[in-house]
Amino acid sequence: MLIECMRFPVKRAFALAVGDVTEGMMFDELGLDLTLPLDATGQLYSTLMRCRDPSRVKVLVPTAKG
Repeated sequence: MLIECMRFPVKRAFALAVGDVTEGMMFDELGLDLTLPLDATGQLYSTLMRCRDPSRVKVLVPTAKG
């Protein structure tokens, strides 16, 4: 029997709902899942503006179903 050990880097991450909880908070990195619906029109803009560096924003967009 051969046992193999694989290691890979794991980064700690936190998930927050968009809304009052994140009001006034700023983040070094930001990931946004657009596969889930946003409630208000300005939520996308205000959420994207919470990241200090725009190059550190990652957005997951829904794919077309075919």
